[in-house]
Amino acid sequence: MQRSVKYLAVQFHNIRDRKAQFDEINRLVMRDGGWITSIPGAAEVTMECLPGSTLPSELAETGYVVSQTGEGERIVPGTITEDIITEGSTVPIRVTHAGIIRVPRYSYSTERRS
Repeated sequence: MQRSVKYLAVQFHNIRDRKAQFDEINRLVMRDGGWITSIPGAAEVTMECLPGSTLPSELAETGYVVSQTGEGERIVPGTITEDIITEGSTVPIRVTHAGIIRVPRYSYSTERRS
């Protein structure tokens, strides 16, 4: 009985550590304009970021093995720009609004390489 309690305590500690690590990574990803799409504490993290983002290489530099696993779509503010002319005016007004863009999807393990 004692052994199983110890195992559960270690397992709980590992999950708590992964969740704390997830929070740290999520703050970094969000700061750089990306999105984590996996659940908190997952051993395999999936994320999406804007095309051309340096986030995947930054994570790789810190020791994560990052690989592109596909694409997703995101609604991003300011991606569509239009010049409109209102009734009674001849001066165009530039308007921006949200649009759908394709974004690369990446995956990496929470275990860093040595």
